[in-house]
Amino acid sequence: MKKVNVYELRKNIKAVLEGVYILKEPVVVYKYDKPIATIQPIDDSQKESFENFFGFLKEGESGVEYEDKIRRNAKEIKRAKLARKGKYEDLS
Repeated sequence: MKKVNVYELRKNIKAVLEGVYILKEPVVVYKYDKPIATIQPIDDSQKESFENFFGFLKEGESGVEYEDKIRRNAKEIKRAKLARKGKYEDLS
């Protein structure tokens, strides 16, 4: 199992992640000589559950579109609260 400290990981995260993906070998992340995390490749069974995690998205909807929809709803809620208080300011 490969080992990398936090500072090396910060500098070379792309190379470390590509190594995990290509070599299918986990990496242990150390900070001050103590292990704090592992980075592991995803196996086929995890890929399926990962895809199911995003099953709430509508057909063809991206995560960005879903996030925009949530933000838009938050703005509408804020506007409604202000309207109830008699403050009709534009919150664009």
